[in-house]
Amino acid sequence: MNELTAETRFSGLAEGYDRHRPSYPDALWQQVASSVGEAAPHVALDIGAGTGISTRQLASALSTDWQVIGIEPNADMRTQAVTKESSSSRISYIDRQAEALGMKQASAGLVTVAQAIHWFDRPVFYAGIGTVLATGGVLAIVYNDRDVDGDGLLGQFENLMEREMPGYDRNYRRGRNVSGQDDELAALEWVDNVASHLMHREELLTPQTFAGLMLSRSKLKPFTDKHGDAEAERILIQQAANHTNDAGMISMGYTSRIHIATRNGAT
Repeated sequence: MNELTAETRFSGLAEGYDRHRPSYPDALWQQVASSVGEAAPHVALDIGAGTGISTRQLASALSTDWQVIGIEPNADMRTQAVTKESSSSRISYIDRQAEALGMKQASAGLVTVAQAIHWFDRPVFYAGIGTVLATGGVLAIVYNDRDVDGDGLLGQFENLMEREMPGYDRNYRRGRNVSGQDDELAALEWVDNVASHLMHREELLTPQTFAGLMLSRSKLKPFTDKHGDAEAERILIQQAANHTNDAGMISMGYTSRIHIATRNGAT
């Protein structure tokens, strides 16, 4: 099997990703917007923008004089994102790697990464962001975390994936927890201070929506390759159907978290 790269990891998943992936609480984006220093340039970079879910929310939280650039190396995801924008939109998308942005020094006031930093070569990425961010600028890392433990639907789903796919580990992102991510950012020489914020919420999904959400994950490609798209979807719908309420819906809990690191004046 060929190793998946940033350019290919989400190929073929863009439509399902955009349809089924959850957004983030608006309050978190407002927290990001209010954290940027007044003198920082009004250029925002959303790294690993995917289909633009986070990029559009970011733009909505910022004043209209901000330029918002989505950085996305996967052609399918980037194309899906572009279809959401009008000709007058202040959002643009470019094909770049997170570790090779090619942006001018101190040209950005805000850099965001939503649901993606676990894919990056983080030491290289952080060094680049230290160059791109202006003094008083902010790096914000955002995640929607699902509860993957316990014996409920998500726990049973993760049990199934670990049985079906050798090498799959439900805890692949566990090292990016709140304290770990804060400590990683605080250790960077260009960071002045770090703050984190958490918000819990519940979303109601149909079994079909649950299956679509799970199958939008690149880590499930071996599962769909093994069973085929239709059978993989049927398996997950059947699993979710065992956990519905009287209205035929399932409840999925998310903890949304954001880590905000402010650029100091050191060069």
